[in-house]
Amino acid sequence: MDVPRGEQDRVLETVAAADLSAETPHQLRRIADSAPLLIGYVGVDLRYRFNNRAYTEWFGLTGDEMRGKHIADIVGPVAFAAAKEHLDAACSGHVTQFDTHMSYQRGGSRYVHTTFVPDTAAGGEVQGIAIFVTDNSRLLQAQTDLMEAYKREVIVNTIGRAARSATDPMLILKTTTEVLGKALNADRCYYVTYDQKRGRGTVGPDWNRDGLESIAGEYDMFAYHLNRNAAYLSGTTDVVEDSFALPDNAMSVKLGLRALVRAPVHQNEVMTALVVAMSDQPRLWTERDISLVETIATQTRGAVEAARARLRERSFLRDVLSSVTGGKLLLCDHPGQLPPVRTLIHGPIPMDSTAALRAIRHETQQAAQKCGHAAEREVDLLTAASEAGMNAIVHAGGGTAYVSYSDDGVVQVRVEDQGLGITMENLPKAAFARGFSTKSTLGHGLKMMLETADRVYLLTGSTGTIVILEQERVQPLPAWL
Repeated sequence: MDVPRGEQDRVLETVAAADLSAETPHQLRRIADSAPLLIGYVGVDLRYRFNNRAYTEWFGLTGDEMRGKHIADIVGPVAFAAAKEHLDAACSGHVTQFDTHMSYQRGGSRYVHTTFVPDTAAGGEVQGIAIFVTDNSRLLQAQTDLMEAYKREVIVNTIGRAARSATDPMLILKTTTEVLGKALNADRCYYVTYDQKRGRGTVGPDWNRDGLESIAGEYDMFAYHLNRNAAYLSGTTDVVEDSFALPDNAMSVKLGLRALVRAPVHQNEVMTALVVAMSDQPRLWTERDISLVETIATQTRGAVEAARARLRERSFLRDVLSSVTGGKLLLCDHPGQLPPVRTLIHGPIPMDSTAALRAIRHETQQAAQKCGHAAEREVDLLTAASEAGMNAIVHAGGGTAYVSYSDDGVVQVRVEDQGLGITMENLPKAAFARGFSTKSTLGHGLKMMLETADRVYLLTGSTGTIVILEQERVQPLPAWL
């Protein structure tokens, strides 16, 4: 039974104030037996002299059966070892309190709060110890449930935020496997796709705990005995506590997949599942574990479908913007599509003040002159670089700029920030509408950059924007010529 700490303290004060050798034993007995906690008294030899009724309820022994018995004989060697140092402190005259899991030989396992109060004689010597033990197992379970629920919400929200902001479906899947695998303290977390017509299973992406090799790759689907489970292949979550104990387990041992939860993500001719696994230890998966895997599987299914839709929209928009601007505006989906930094004029320029605008203009002018740009083209590039730098400061709170050049006469200005990015619905207006300006569209800057630079590479999302301006020595012919 769980007892509020305030009530426990009142009981402790009442009983501790009583004289255990008093002439009113019946009054003491009534007080002690009515208390919802263990109340006992032992001598310095640690043998019981008094026990209340709760002892009988916990350990199944009467007071007479316990009287004269050593504590270890009643609670068992494991529980006694856990309390030994605290008993020693009480025997030395110190009041001690502690909270711990106790494994009693008769009373089972409980999470308890224990207090030992030394009983001292008039001369100060300790002649016994009053014992007060409260079972806080339900309180601990309630706290554990609350923390598990909170952790679950954190996991779901973390993956949800990544899914909402990502345009790359693979990034969503990689984020999911890492966050979920670590949260469940698993050894592996991965996606597997089955092509039942071909009889092939493809693992990837996958996350593996440090020291474990990746199992990403293509396999004979039915060589893995767990894949012969008809219920799983029909879309039912599969829970395995110890695959090594099953017959025909060679593939499980080879891949290091001993305990698994496999939740189908979608099912057509090709089925994908989200899998969390232990490598070489069995595991009793809890309902919370299973429910979390299923929740994340459902969540990522919708997120991946949305990301693929966004990719299609971006692809269409990229083609339109490139066509309308004569190939000048190049919308990128990931950093790998951006051109590399060329030979730097100097190091990075922190875009945190108007002084930074002078620095980016100065370095851009140096690069243009090194490459032999005509005065008119130099002025155009200075205008574009100023717009890119100004927008990083004003609309994103700052950023970093790099000015570089190459021997073939190309000057590059790269400006990075960690602002909110440009939304896809606002991008066409930002690029073409004169005077259109919001914090999420680089103000008037994008249109001006397109008018004054040869090429503008743009990578933008909710975590930031990278704008790369490139200017050649001689203005290139329009893409349509």
